[in-house]
Amino acid sequence: MNQPTICITVPILSLESTVWFSVYGFGWGYRAFELSRHTVCESLGARDMSEQQILLAFQLGKRQILDAVLQQASLCYHGERILLPLDAKSQRMRTDAPKMPKAGAKEEAAHMENWLANNSTIALQIN
Repeated sequence: MNQPTICITVPILSLESTVWFSVYGFGWGYRAFELSRHTVCESLGARDMSEQQILLAFQLGKRQILDAVLQQASLCYHGERILLPLDAKSQRMRTDAPKMPKAGAKEEAAHMENWLANNSTIALQIN
């Protein structure tokens, strides 16, 4: 039997210095989450708290985010936004972790911005 496809919406940067996003899938349900910008910097490797770096780190760290979301799946959900904890050590210890572009890598950043603008949801297959 096939595993359900879990989708992560494009993140929204709130005024409270948090990143809001939702995760949903047929047969899996729906949950709303938030990450602090500090967590995105520490755990996902954003160089600073700028919108561009936060969105880029979110895109590159979706596998780690999905892993953390799935750990929350067994908890009771009442419709509230869940503050998602991420393990900063797992990012540092992984040798295959994506590296953030250097400050002068404008082409990579422009490519990611273009990609973000054209993709409203990201579908990830649970393996």
